Amino acid sequence: RRVREAVVSTQSTGMKALMVSGYDPENTEHRRIVLRLAMKCSDLCNTARPWSTCVQWGKLVLEEFWRQGDEEKKMMFDVTNMFDRDQCVPSKALTGFIDYIAEPLFTLWADFCDTSFTRDICRLVDNNRSHWEEVITLPV
Repeated sequence: RRVREAVVSTQSTGMKALMVSGYDPENTEHRRIVLRLAMKCSDLCNTARPWSTCVQWGKLVLEEFWRQGDEEKKMMFDVTNMFDRDQCVPSKALTGFIDYIAEPLFTLWADFCDTSFTRDICRLVDNNRSHWEEVITLPV
């Protein structure tokens, strides 16, 4: 149950509130909030890997999205640009993902757990974002 709760969680509101009030390791809810954030970071860790790994994962994620978009088209559903292989601009899709999802998440984690490792993660995310800006077509 707890693992499912951590995986399904998409809100970081609790973590921000915890940062203001202070973390109490004896508080069960505080530990759950930190676990949720750690699970989200692990789920999105491909954006915080060296570029050679990040780009491979980015291609796989986009292919997964595009296959879903292909299926949605077959069912006559409206398909968002990121899921439409004919409309998606990979560099925009992946920099947008970093800007709105990954970077705020890893910054929040680094604020909570301020170590050289977490600062390195944030630098990798920023570097990968810069690389994605330069990508015109996905590398083979």
